[in-house]
Amino acid sequence: RFPRLFSSPTSSHHKDKLQHFFATAFLSYVFESEETALRIGFATEKGESAFIIGGTFDAEDLEMNRRGAMLGNALLSDENSIASQYFFRKSGDK
Repeated sequence: RFPRLFSSPTSSHHKDKLQHFFATAFLSYVFESEETALRIGFATEKGESAFIIGGTFDAEDLEMNRRGAMLGNALLSDENSIASQYFFRKSGDK
């Protein structure tokens, strides 16, 4: 079962949260920039309805992007950073 992180954890629109998290972590790590990763994630989310049937803009996806970008950035200085420490952070945590 998906953890209670979002408004409706059983909703089918939560199936892409891990994709957002790890894709943005990868981009943040590769570009060595959280900002670049977040910009790419925002552009992707904004255009989601154009290339995914039933896709809509979802602020919770942006939150997963933010958490993933923090992981990617952390991995640059500590290769032992643990994904779950970032995945399960509260929205306001930095």
